[in-house]
Amino acid sequence: MALEALNQKRIDFTIHFCSTSYAGVLASLASGRCVSAILASTVNNNFRILGEKEGFPQLKKLELSIAYREQDNTKSSYLFAQLVKDYFYNKKL
Repeated sequence: MALEALNQKRIDFTIHFCSTSYAGVLASLASGRCVSAILASTVNNNFRILGEKEGFPQLKKLELSIAYREQDNTKSSYLFAQLVKDYFYNKKL
């Protein structure tokens, strides 16, 4: 999504780091040597959100999904899914 938006605006970019770890992405951002597309609701006060004023394209809305087994409704996976769902439903995005 982010790369597509950069390409549509003909903004040159180079990928220097790739991680599926949120902690890894935050560490890379903390170095001050890169930018990344992360959920605005997860940005802390140590980072600045860059947008159209800074020359970055606006990104499309993102839909999140959580998958778990309903039969495990007393297990930690169900409780975690409920916690995440409640967080995002109550968050002003």
